[in-house]
Amino acid sequence: MLNGAKRGDAKVPWQVTHEALEAHARKRGELDFEEGGLLLAARRAHVHRHFGYGSFTEYVERLLGYAPRVTHDKLRVAEALERLPELSRELRGGSLKYSQARELTRVATPETEETWLNHARGRTAREVEKLVSGRRPGSLPDSPVEPAQQRHVLRFDVSGETLASFREAVAKLQRDAGEHLDNDSLLLLLARQVLGGPTDDGRASCQVALDVCEDCQRARQLADGELIDVSPSMTATARCDAQHLPAAHVGVMARQQSHARATQDVPPATRRAVLRRDQHRCRAPGCTHA
Repeated sequence: MLNGAKRGDAKVPWQVTHEALEAHARKRGELDFEEGGLLLAARRAHVHRHFGYGSFTEYVERLLGYAPRVTHDKLRVAEALERLPELSRELRGGSLKYSQARELTRVATPETEETWLNHARGRTAREVEKLVSGRRPGSLPDSPVEPAQQRHVLRFDVSGETLASFREAVAKLQRDAGEHLDNDSLLLLLARQVLGGPTDDGRASCQVALDVCEDCQRARQLADGELIDVSPSMTATARCDAQHLPAAHVGVMARQQSHARATQDVPPATRRAVLRRDQHRCRAPGCTHA
């Protein structure tokens, strides 16, 4: 029984309002679930092409008013929910908020979703976001946090001309890629273009320094004098086309190694030939990145 109400008494306005909001929250969860399924079906059917739109995100923006980032996030969640029956049931029933489901789908698998749901109950969306931060799909809430998996927030307060130029730069990157790039990929590409590096195709255009532990293989990138943990996938990417520097040791060995030259996995001539052959585009199946 709610505070201030006696059995048989008429409901006061605040009770009526609260119950209406509760019903709205349950209905909203069901609508969020249905909307995700409809968006996914519309994308798979290429509905936007029948109306002459250049992209699915433009179609959704004009129909529902969602920015491209929101659309792609909703599609990601809807795809994940197809494999997560427990999360789907609780979202559809209104006991799980969409903002909570959005975060849980980043880590939950069919084997772990029930455990994640139990830990998420009673928490706010922000608390759930912290709970999943630093964990990968398949991890459990009590698994050790992986520094390289933790997310970081960048915020900028800029002028109108800076905003306009930034949006133009983002649009160009999207066009060059030929597919949607999330915020992570966009900002990484922008940073790499600024860092530039040598223009010789024999060497990678982007030069970053990774410090990799020989024992645990933990990798950290040197950034303005600070070592920052990076993901294993970033390390694997770097290793497939890298220059190797001698390990740094103290004493006589360090003085000897200071004269040693860096070694490069892919010979410059081979690298130039491959880039010309592939027209400077990725050859991985389904990837169109330059």
